Amino acid sequence: MRLLLLIFTLIFPLTLLAFDEFEVAPKLGLDVGLGGKPWTFLGTSSVFVNEDLSRQMMVVRNAPGKIKTIQFIEAPGYLIVNIPEGKETFTSLALVGITKENILPYLDAVTFSWKTLLPFIPSAHATACAPSGMPAIPGLTELTTYFTTGAGAGFARCLMNFAQGAWDATGGVVKNFLQGVGHLISDPRGFWDGKVAQMRNMWNFMTHFRQSMSGVIQQVRGLTPEIITQMMCGFLGGVGAGIAVALLTGGAGLGPLMARVTAYVSKIAGLARVFSLLSSLGRLATIPGRFFEGIASGRIGEAVIDRLDAFARNRMNHMVEGAIQCAL
Repeated sequence: MRLLLLIFTLIFPLTLLAFDEFEVAPKLGLDVGLGGKPWTFLGTSSVFVNEDLSRQMMVVRNAPGKIKTIQFIEAPGYLIVNIPEGKETFTSLALVGITKENILPYLDAVTFSWKTLLPFIPSAHATACAPSGMPAIPGLTELTTYFTTGAGAGFARCLMNFAQGAWDATGGVVKNFLQGVGHLISDPRGFWDGKVAQMRNMWNFMTHFRQSMSGVIQQVRGLTPEIITQMMCGFLGGVGAGIAVALLTGGAGLGPLMARVTAYVSKIAGLARVFSLLSSLGRLATIPGRFFEGIASGRIGEAVIDRLDAFARNRMNHMVEGAIQCAL
């Protein structure tokens, strides 16, 4: 009986697909950037990114509408994929830096995900039906390790969580979200274009920041990824929630934001001797994140930076650490 059911399913493919973005993302080299509660600041169910935001997968689940087969919709700079989810709903993906050829093997896999769709089929049959050559799915521990390895990964998460926190604190930037999801089936580009643009703003900002920081990183030996991430995240905390509005809306707000990045990095560069001294003593990690926030906000000014540099030039490490604490 079970064999007959399997043969019937092979001949008449099911339209109820079993797409699991949390399984597919790591196979594409992505990890969880944000999970919505229930929605992210973009108005999506979840967002998956690589460490420099150059590759993204944004997901909306349970969008209302009937579709019978997987749809591919090419848009400028990204790809929309709509996947049947149930009789009255579907899942919609917006893929940036990911081609149809990249995603297609995993869509084929979910089309024939017999173990998920037909739990009564023995595991041996499910194994036989599974596509070959699929990489292993890492567990939560591996995902966490992957995403927190490297300054870029840490800053990507910091940046997105900052925007999410600002969105939550202001009651939500996304307006008329439910109405927007309702139009997803009739106007998918109208729904996704703005969200892709918002993520592009964040990518531009992150790229500018990393390029600006590259000179400092080359000057100072011993800067760990954790310290670099702390410097970057400190900037976000120092400039306040206005940065989220600039990132999400783009336009004129991005210019002043980039100027603040330049000013911040200039001050950080002025502390190169301080960082080198503390690094040589194994004390670099003692600098609190609030110190970097103070530099970004302007609360810690040039006078303090000059004093710290003078102490470091004379290798007065105790004075350096004391002055850092006093500046807080």
